[in-house]
Amino acid sequence: MPSRMENTGVHVSLAGVRRGAFKLLPMAALTMPFGIGFGVAAIDAGMSAVKAIAMSALSCSGAAQFA
Repeated sequence: MPSRMENTGVHVSLAGVRRGAFKLLPMAALTMPFGIGFGVAAIDAGMSAVKAIAMSALSCSGAAQFA
């Protein structure tokens, strides 16, 4: 029985990954200040850097991270 990926015709290449990463740069430029602000606020509130990184990575809650 063939897998679903075999029928899709999707080909992944390093050049394609680079193109996709380049296209995401504007979004990254807009989200990085938010992440830096959260990191500063979390450490200022007494969280360790590891806890702040884990919370930021595991909770996709936007501004609720600051609550």
